[in-house]
Amino acid sequence: MIFTSHREQHLQDSHGTLQTAESRGPDAQWILSDAGDGEYFITNGVRKDELIGKGQELSLESNKTRTQRFRWRISAAGQGRVFIRANDGNFLQDHNGNTELTPNADEWEKWTISSVKDGNHACRFNSLHLFCFTVMRSWGQELALVRKQQEMGAGIFACEESLVLSDSEMELAGSQRSVVISHSLLSQKKGMFKNSDLFLDVWHRIKVDGRYKSADWTIKVDPDTVFIPDRLRARLGGKVHSRNYPTFFANCAAKVDVQATEHPHFMYGPLEIFSHAAMETFFNGTDMCKEKVALGKSMWEERYMTHCLELLGAKINPHLSLKLLSDPHCDNTHIAPDCSGQAAAFHNFSSVEAYTECWTIAHGPESSGSQANEMDDKK
Repeated sequence: MIFTSHREQHLQDSHGTLQTAESRGPDAQWILSDAGDGEYFITNGVRKDELIGKGQELSLESNKTRTQRFRWRISAAGQGRVFIRANDGNFLQDHNGNTELTPNADEWEKWTISSVKDGNHACRFNSLHLFCFTVMRSWGQELALVRKQQEMGAGIFACEESLVLSDSEMELAGSQRSVVISHSLLSQKKGMFKNSDLFLDVWHRIKVDGRYKSADWTIKVDPDTVFIPDRLRARLGGKVHSRNYPTFFANCAAKVDVQATEHPHFMYGPLEIFSHAAMETFFNGTDMCKEKVALGKSMWEERYMTHCLELLGAKINPHLSLKLLSDPHCDNTHIAPDCSGQAAAFHNFSSVEAYTECWTIAHGPESSGSQANEMDDKK
């Protein structure tokens, strides 16, 4: 096998020293062998030394006993690439040509494993299962926005599972209806997620619903966010990764925000992404968070989730390389998001017309044609 990094360089055993190089020669060829329980041994094809990792250190050693430190877990990282994770939890990284181990799981930790013989990808993974939900007011533009998204099969309705929470049970389309979560704050025009009672009730309802348990990733999306699930699927880790790595993502670099003093890059509410393991961590530790995470006027829902999950040991991915959210607040501008960009979500588009226009631009000329045909059919 050939291991290719994000820099299009190949993992190589150079006389017992690990490095990345352009060469695809014998020193860059590796053998994967089954270690059981979804793990692998990684052996150099020439010297027959095995790759081992401990902490942030990598080495090659002759292995006769094959202890735990010789075992690696390979999991989907999106777009045909993989994460290669050591037994103690750190990930193989190509850091500008230096191979090392890191607790991060982002673009620099993504590898392609291909066959020496034909160059084809050696790893095949099932598609991701997303559980997506939104919280809407049962009046005004939010109801119209959610109904339009369902009609288009857009946003959360392009996920494998979706849920709409609201202050009233409302008909959406066909037999689908919103699920009631009663709270007086939903009757107000602003501040929807600033009240601790509301968002704690929301997450309790997600726990009771239970569909997060079968999902690889749980996604919270605001009604006025143009969200493209296919883009997100292509960028996230797969089932093994999501179930073994409690993580969530920064998607915002706003300089004027209460969270900016805590994290230069932080999670912003229009799009929140949690691995399966992060959800289990959160629900197992809910009582501890209620006890130890202070609530107040500045404790927005996304900030509370960040404090809670970090308290419980889950890791925020602080990098913005996945291009998750385009938003004026996060981009430190007053310019509306460019919907022709590569973000997985665009915020905010609070009218049906603005939402539909952005969605159409994001999906390209073909979607414009299909939208026009639909409009002609309705005339």
